[in-house]
Amino acid sequence: MRILLYFSFLLFLDASVVAQTTDIVQIRKKNSTKVLKSYFPTAFIAGSTYDGFQISGIIKAIHGDTLYIAQQETKLMRTEFGSVVDTMFYTVGIPLVNIERFYFGSRYENGKSKGFAQATLPNIMVVAGTAYVGLELFNTLYRRESLNEHNKWPSLIGASTAALTGYFWKKIARKRDRVGGRYVAVYIKAGSIKTPS
Repeated sequence: MRILLYFSFLLFLDASVVAQTTDIVQIRKKNSTKVLKSYFPTAFIAGSTYDGFQISGIIKAIHGDTLYIAQQETKLMRTEFGSVVDTMFYTVGIPLVNIERFYFGSRYENGKSKGFAQATLPNIMVVAGTAYVGLELFNTLYRRESLNEHNKWPSLIGASTAALTGYFWKKIARKRDRVGGRYVAVYIKAGSIKTPS
């Protein structure tokens, strides 16, 4: 009986492996074959498209260079008796060429940048530097002073440098995180990879 159970388990395992051949999408380093991430049905995917649509969900299927992603949206819905929190589930098909960024790796958690340096510091530098320069120039005009009075130039140059540094930091990070920047997305059709026998 035990041998029969063992062989039926092996037969079931073999059938499930054959049934699971599917198209996949691999994220690889640019100019390299190193695979950074693989996407297949039932895998979580997060990213954004060129038109700003945020992707965050489970891949239902990959067919013909298109990813079918099950997403959910939770929001407050109005009813005739008041409001209720409702979750809407939908599946959207997105061609691979329309995806601008894939959020993966240790820099991201649930599709969002994590960490102070990546997500917050560049924004603080831009806002603080620009606000300081704007306020200092407004006060100078309001008081009818010269920019040379009270040694304003060093602080204005420092604040401008901080704002520009934050701006370029964000721009470089955005460019690196785009498909074609530091990585490329490769579509692999099921059965196109030959395994050694």
